Amino acid sequence: MTFKFFVIRILAFFISFNTFSQIIEPVISNADSLKKQNNPPTITDIKPFYVRYGIKNIYIFDVNTIKDEEGDAFIFIPTLDDLPEGLTFSTKGEIEWQPSFTQFKNIKEKPFFIEFWVEDQPEKNKSKGKIKIEATQLDFDPIINMVPDLQKVRLKENNPINIRFVLSDPNGDNDLTTFDFVTDNLNVPKKTITKKSDNEYEFSWVPGYDFVKDPLDSLTVHLTFFALDKSQRKAEKNIRFSIKNTLNEEEEDRKKYEFYKTTLLKGWELVEQLREKEENLKKLYEQAKKGRKKRSVASASVGAFTGLSPVIAKNDASLKNTITAIGGTTILTIGTLEATEVIGRSMKEVVERLNYVIDKKNEIQGKGDIFARDFSSKASRRSLDFLKKVDEFMGVMNLKGLVVLELDAGYQSHKKPTDENIKKTFRDFIAMEEI
Repeated sequence: MTFKFFVIRILAFFISFNTFSQIIEPVISNADSLKKQNNPPTITDIKPFYVRYGIKNIYIFDVNTIKDEEGDAFIFIPTLDDLPEGLTFSTKGEIEWQPSFTQFKNIKEKPFFIEFWVEDQPEKNKSKGKIKIEATQLDFDPIINMVPDLQKVRLKENNPINIRFVLSDPNGDNDLTTFDFVTDNLNVPKKTITKKSDNEYEFSWVPGYDFVKDPLDSLTVHLTFFALDKSQRKAEKNIRFSIKNTLNEEEEDRKKYEFYKTTLLKGWELVEQLREKEENLKKLYEQAKKGRKKRSVASASVGAFTGLSPVIAKNDASLKNTITAIGGTTILTIGTLEATEVIGRSMKEVVERLNYVIDKKNEIQGKGDIFARDFSSKASRRSLDFLKKVDEFMGVMNLKGLVVLELDAGYQSHKKPTDENIKKTFRDFIAMEEI
C-alpha cells in the first residue's frame, strides 16, 4: 500500500506540473511579446511659443500633444545647440525666456525652431519634436516700471523727489512713441522729466518754499504718467504727492539777520549822535564857565564904579546920577545877555543835559554789546526770545528827551554805516559773511 501510494503521488505531481506549464508558458510568452513591442511617445500638433518683449515668457506643453501608448512616464531633452541665450528648457517640458531687445527684434524679423526629444522611462524610447519661437502677433499696451514703485509720496517743501521710469513694450521698444504726465496743478513744471535713453526717463522735482501758499498746511497734487505706442495704446501710473508747508529757514535766517543788523545799526547811529552831542555840551559847559567868570568880573567892576560915585561926584549931583544910571544899565544888559546865552549858558542846565547824554550813551552801548553778543549766530536768532530782545533794545533807544537834547530825527553820521564801523562800536557784532 505504501509503495503504491508513493507512486500515485509522483504521477499526480508530474500531471499537475505539466498542466501548470501549459498554463504559464503562454503568459510568459505574451509578457515577453509585450515587452518587445514598447513604443516611443508620440508628438502631435505642437503650438508655437509666442513671446513678448520686456517680460518673462513661460510655455508649458499641452498634455494632449504628447502621449505614450504604454502609459510610461517621459521627460524632455532639449537640443542644447538650438537654445538661444537666456532660454531655459526643463525636463518637465517648461520653457522660460525673457528675450533682450535685440533678440526680440530678430524674432520679429525671422522666427526660429527649437528641437527636442521626448524620452519614456525606464525604456528610454524617444521621439524627436520641434517648437516654433516667434514674436507675439497681438498688440499689447506699453509697460511702465517705476523705481521706486510707489503710489503716494509725502514730502516737505524744498525737498527733492526723484523717480526713475523704465518703459517697455511687448511688441518691441521701437513701438514706443511718447512718455509724459498730466497734473491737476499747473505749478508742476514739464521740465521735471528728463530723457536718459530711448526707454528710460527720470522725474526730478523740488517744490519750492512758495509752492504751498499760506495759510495752508499742505497741498495734494495728482500726477498721471503715461506712455503711448504707435497704435496709441496707453499705460498709466498715478502718483499722489502730499506737499507740506515748510518754513524757509534760509530766508528766515536772512530776515532775522537783517533785524539783528538794523537794530545794531540804529544803536550805532544813536551812539554816534550822542557822542557828537556830548562834545557839543562839553564845549557849552566850558563856554558857560568862561561866561560866568567874565560876568562876575564885569559885575564887580560896574559895582565898584557905582559905589565910588558919591565920592567922585559928591559936588556934582548930575554926574552922580549919570554914573548910577550907567551902572544899572550895565548890570541889566549883562542879565539880558546871560538870558539869551550870548555870554554863556546856565551851568546847571548844561551839566544836566551832559549827564543825561553820557548816561544814555553808556546805556545804549552796554545794551548793544549784550545784544550783539547774544544773537551773533543763526542758531541764537532762531530762538523765540530774539524778537522780544529786539523790541527791548529798540525801547531803550526811544529817547524821551529828544526835544530837550535837540537831537535831529533825520540825523546821518558823516561815517558810513558799514559792518566795520558797527563792529567798532559793538565788538561782538558778526556780519552774515563771517558766519
